[in-house]
Amino acid sequence: MKKFIWLWWVLPLLTFSQCKFTSNKAIRYNNKVIRYQKNINNEISSFFKVLEKSASSSADSAKVVPAYDALVKKVNNQLDSTRQLKPLEKDSTFKAAAVELFEFYQKIVQEDYARLVPLVMQKTVTQEEQNLIKSTMDRIKNEENKPYQKFKKAQLAFAKKFGFDKQISAQ
Repeated sequence: MKKFIWLWWVLPLLTFSQCKFTSNKAIRYNNKVIRYQKNINNEISSFFKVLEKSASSSADSAKVVPAYDALVKKVNNQLDSTRQLKPLEKDSTFKAAAVELFEFYQKIVQEDYARLVPLVMQKTVTQEEQNLIKSTMDRIKNEENKPYQKFKKAQLAFAKKFGFDKQISAQ
């Protein structure tokens, strides 16, 4: 009888602790992916700060190419790190959405930003080139919405599945 009572208390405790372990593991997984995303966003911000400074000073123009190279490297590294993540409990939806978003960043950096860098570094930019820069940035912003929303939806589903969705939806 004592063994039965002991099991009656221990079994739910073990089950609860296993759920807590999985939830903590999922939170760490989520935080790692978000850290990769923030690293990319911070590098994009740094790149644009260099671009802004270069517009007012030719001395700062020399910093544009190294800033661009650093951005390309950061995006590629974070994308590679995300691809190397193992799915958590065979759930690869969140990882796949992150990879898709980071691939979008990689594409815009390697294609669109690469075309904009020489324009920005010129001493004078024509009205046509200014329009091209603006339309490119507007297009990027619109195109980013789809993979970003898919990523946020996958993150929330991941958090809900592993029991920490209240923390995610409060952000």
